Amino acid sequence: MKKFAKKIIAMFTKEIMKKMQSDVFEQTLAEKLAKLTSLPGMTEAEEVVFYKDIADACTDSVAELMGGEAD
Repeated sequence: MKKFAKKIIAMFTKEIMKKMQSDVFEQTLAEKLAKLTSLPGMTEAEEVVFYKDIADACTDSVAELMGGEAD
């Protein structure tokens, strides 16, 4: 039973990581952060690019920590 539960959890975790590393997730997160903030000297489009880079680095780091690969 424990092996089965571990397999299910591993599959679920793998699927979540795929979705978190997707460009859609990272772009959506970046757009929401850009709307919530106002960085000096940056347009909203520049903020989106800035936050997208951060979101990408974060999801890559989580993937590597969990034994996966960065995209």
